[in-house]
Amino acid sequence: MTALAKPASHSKQSHQDRNECDKAPANMIVRKHVGAIQIFNSLTLLQRKVFAALLLNGYDELPNFSIISHQIPIGVLSYLAGFNSKNTPYLKESLTGLVTSPVQWNILRSDGRAAWAVSATLASARIEDGVVYYSFSPELRKRLYDPEVSGVLSASVTRLMKSSPALALYENCMVYAEEGVTPAFALPDLKGLLGVAGNSTYDDFGKFKDKVLNPACREVNRVAPIQLEPILNRSARKVVSVAFAIKILGDGGLDKMREQADPFHGRDTDLVTRLQEEMTLGYGSVVKLFEQHSDERLRAVRDYVVARFQEGKVQKHKLAPYFLRVAENATPESLSQKQTTLTLEARKPASEKPKDEATLAAESAEAERKLQLQARLHTAEARLDALDSEQRAKLEESFRQQLAADNKLIYDSLRKQEFSGPLYRKLLIQHVAAND
Repeated sequence: MTALAKPASHSKQSHQDRNECDKAPANMIVRKHVGAIQIFNSLTLLQRKVFAALLLNGYDELPNFSIISHQIPIGVLSYLAGFNSKNTPYLKESLTGLVTSPVQWNILRSDGRAAWAVSATLASARIEDGVVYYSFSPELRKRLYDPEVSGVLSASVTRLMKSSPALALYENCMVYAEEGVTPAFALPDLKGLLGVAGNSTYDDFGKFKDKVLNPACREVNRVAPIQLEPILNRSARKVVSVAFAIKILGDGGLDKMREQADPFHGRDTDLVTRLQEEMTLGYGSVVKLFEQHSDERLRAVRDYVVARFQEGKVQKHKLAPYFLRVAENATPESLSQKQTTLTLEARKPASEKPKDEATLAAESAEAERKLQLQARLHTAEARLDALDSEQRAKLEESFRQQLAADNKLIYDSLRKQEFSGPLYRKLLIQHVAAND
């Protein structure tokens, strides 16, 4: 085995890049499936970033097949993916590419098992009134949620990547961060993973190394909290495969990165859920709110907005923008008095077309659906905790049988975890709610 030229040191990251990192939302983490990471397709850099952001936004809804479509405001998507939110044609082009490009991926599990699958990256996508609505194929969403083969990625890092090969390399290597080294990727597979398969320019390994592999390693080492060292495997003096040694930088190693995978660590997680479900706020918006305000203030703002809504002074479809403006502008005194003289309603540009009745009705129905769903989940959790041991055992047996039939991937992963942990409890509560 022979190592390539030593990649640029992480310590040489420019001040400009560090400043940009400081501006990114702290600890925005997405668990990305190894299968989704190892995509054999020439995805553009923006398409990869958009896909990662869409997965981050819809991840918690993936196992609930009653939710067919996910949604995210263009502003949040543009922030997570790192593009200009006003460049809608650019976004449409990328979404079209994700929907129309068939992709194939390999699943490499820790026990050596391998699988192959093919799907469209996105099953559908549409944009209405500043919101992107999208869906994954049933097969892909099962695999995306499989906890056994997922890696932890930082959206704060992915949005700073400047090239598609670098982002693909970062995604692949983070899957194997705990092992400290990736498997050896056969050269054709590695070119496919980095999006240059079929490009005859890189048939010569020297050109592939100089133009694609080394620059990708340097960019990962410059931006990400890991250091990569490529390892070449040769046969008859010819490079046939490449592996990557991985070093986690900073104190705490991978355990620290996992701890940071929860952007709401130590905060009121029930409040997080309430803001998403009751106020219809997107994940990115909630993360930024928790960065900017204390739990106490956010609870006060929520109580204020709920009171205004119950008084009929705020419409359901305006709850999210209204909440954001109250959080930004209202004083503690005005919140405690449940009245304010501030102009909290966002002013519409003169050129903005008013929403028609059908759109307003759809948004109102979606907000109502989310409120009802959250209420059902709270009720289901209370019912679950009230069961005696015999009733609980009977319920769990029924749930496991249904899960094994509906999603064998997740069932096998949970079985290895002895059917315990937060994911198992979450899915069990959803089962109780669905059969209420």
